[in-house]
Amino acid sequence: MALNTLKSNVGSLDIALYQLASGRATLYSAILEGSAVQLNTNDNPFLKTTSTQLDEALHNLYRSGSMDQIPGVLITRGCLRYLSDARIGADSAQSDFEEALEIARRGPIKLFVADIHLRRARLFAGTEEYPWQTAAADLETAEKIINDCAYHRRDEELADAKSAILGF
Repeated sequence: MALNTLKSNVGSLDIALYQLASGRATLYSAILEGSAVQLNTNDNPFLKTTSTQLDEALHNLYRSGSMDQIPGVLITRGCLRYLSDARIGADSAQSDFEEALEIARRGPIKLFVADIHLRRARLFAGTEEYPWQTAAADLETAEKIINDCAYHRRDEELADAKSAILGF
């Protein structure tokens, strides 16, 4: 279904979810095709398209009042910004992860909190300046939430992150 047709028949939430799915598909396609390594170039079409889709998804989610989906968009945009070398500071992966965490902690969406800690640890563990406490602390927090909430679909990802980051 084309976005223009969707806009005429549904509300902001449906449009936002469509834009989020499209943005994720574009980002994952770029990663799988190897284009992600070049996302930091200004003329990269994947960067422009994905960035626009995610920004519009976020705008429409705020407009719809559906706060429970916003952390997911911010996590995805944070990953895009990290790959685009916008890692720390305003309008960066760091700011997206912090905003997502703030929203997730206020509501009943603890699973996003685990996802945020996992993504932060995976993306920033090898950087010179870790913007939060430590990658190990992020993994520990993620593991606690995963176990407390029986969010075991993240067990494999957690084990992989611990192996890659902590060496076990």
